[in-house]
Amino acid sequence: MFLAVNLLVALLLTLTIAPSHAQDAPEVDGNPNLTYNARLGNKDTTTLRGVLTITAAPDGVGVEVHVDFWDFPTEYSGPYAYHIHKARVPDDGNCTATLGHFDPYNRGMTTKCDDSAPETCQLGDLSGKHGYITAANITGNHYRCNYTDDYLSTKRGDTAFFGNLSLVVHAGNDTRLNCGNFNSVPASTPTPASTPTQQPSASLYPVGTSSPPLFIGAASSLGRTSPAAMLMALAAFFL
Repeated sequence: MFLAVNLLVALLLTLTIAPSHAQDAPEVDGNPNLTYNARLGNKDTTTLRGVLTITAAPDGVGVEVHVDFWDFPTEYSGPYAYHIHKARVPDDGNCTATLGHFDPYNRGMTTKCDDSAPETCQLGDLSGKHGYITAANITGNHYRCNYTDDYLSTKRGDTAFFGNLSLVVHAGNDTRLNCGNFNSVPASTPTPASTPTQQPSASLYPVGTSSPPLFIGAASSLGRTSPAAMLMALAAFFL
C-alpha cells in the first residue's frame, strides 16, 4: 500500500512540477538559511552507515554538502554512488521504495552525467556531479567530503527542493546498500544577549555637585525651612 502511494505521489509530481522535456538545471539563489540531513538506516543487511548534511550556502546561492559515510561492506566493491531519490524511505526501510533519482528537469539516465557541466545532470545525481566513492578516497573505511552544489534548493515548494526526499547509497553493481530520509535540522537556539549590569555613578553625590550637602536631615531642605529656623540651625552649628 505504501509503495503504491509513493508511486502515485511521484507520478503526480512528475506531471505537475517537472517540465515535459529535458532542461538544464538553473542556478538557485535566495535559499533560506536552513539545514537538512539524511542518516542511513541501522540495517542488519549492511554495515554501511553515515549521514549527509545539506545547508544553504551563506550567500543563498545553492547549498553546501557535507558527506560522511563509514564501514563500507567488504562483500561489495565500488565505485560507490549516492543520489537523492524522489520518494521517501518507508517505515520498513525498503530502499527500493524510494523509486528513481530526483530528476525534475527530465535529464534521464541515457547520457552519463558530465561533471564538467553539472547543470546537465540529474539534479539528485550527487556522486555523478561531485565524484564517486572509490578505494582511493576511502581512508580507514571512512569517506568524507565537502562541496557546493548550485542547483539544489532549501525552499519548500521550489522545483529543486529536496528536503522531503531521500538519500540512497549504491554499490558498484548498483545494489542499493542503504538509504535514509532527509529531515530538517532545528536551528541552534541563539544565546540571549546578556543584560548589561548598571554601573554606579562615578560620584557618590548628586549630579552637578562635588561635595555632600551642607545640612543633613530637616536642615538640608532649605527651600521648605523658615528664616527663623535657618538662623537657629546656624547658631547651633557654630556654638
